[in-house]
Amino acid sequence: AVASLPAGNDSDLPVLIVGLPRSVTTLTEQIVSSHSQVAGAGEMDFWPRLAPQVLRNFPAGCTPAIFSQLAEGYWGLLRQESQTALRVTDKMPGNFNYLGLIHAVFPKARIIHVRRHPIDTCLSIYFQQFKDSHAYKWDLESLASYYEQYHCLMAHWRSVLPAGSIFELKYEELVEDTEGVSKRLMDFIGLDWEPGQLEFHMQDRAVFTASKWQAKQPIYKTSKERWRQYEKHLGPLLRLQEYAS
Repeated sequence: AVASLPAGNDSDLPVLIVGLPRSVTTLTEQIVSSHSQVAGAGEMDFWPRLAPQVLRNFPAGCTPAIFSQLAEGYWGLLRQESQTALRVTDKMPGNFNYLGLIHAVFPKARIIHVRRHPIDTCLSIYFQQFKDSHAYKWDLESLASYYEQYHCLMAHWRSVLPAGSIFELKYEELVEDTEGVSKRLMDFIGLDWEPGQLEFHMQDRAVFTASKWQAKQPIYKTSKERWRQYEKHLGPLLRLQEYAS
């Protein structure tokens, strides 16, 4: 169905960083936007606000005119962040829901899927005081089910989008080899890596997400396998270990 949609905008300006909350999407954006030719836009609400309206009438609502409006609107918002940057990041985690539409509108957009151990991710979500839009987090069973649905959806996108459309970034690999992983990441984005990207925590750009404190610290490893401290209390979350590879 994605292949049958209208031709999109060929701009390679957008870099979308997606995944679940608390899976280090903010850290990823800090590293990428430390590059001299990248601007970080933070969490933009463009796709969560407009994509559901288009997808309610799929595929009839996916007309060339609608695609043109989406492309012009999104590109314009990204350009508000910088008139000169070669790439602009949008780290709204929930954009993973709309990757088919996003790829159709911007086939050259880079998509970075950030992954962390599923139980560490869910435990961090559970501990965080999120708004009502994350109501699934208040019950461990619903939290585990939400993760399973997210996992299935990402598997679907990998199967239908062209090979190489999505860069899979694993948090555990990033903290063990920050330079190596960030070099591969920048190669995917199409820019040369800069040594200053390892000083991402020195950026003076504002961070407004729940990870604002972590984003201002150097890389640390103490959050790896934090879930084991609470293992006897995690119940349904323990079945998510099968998705840890």
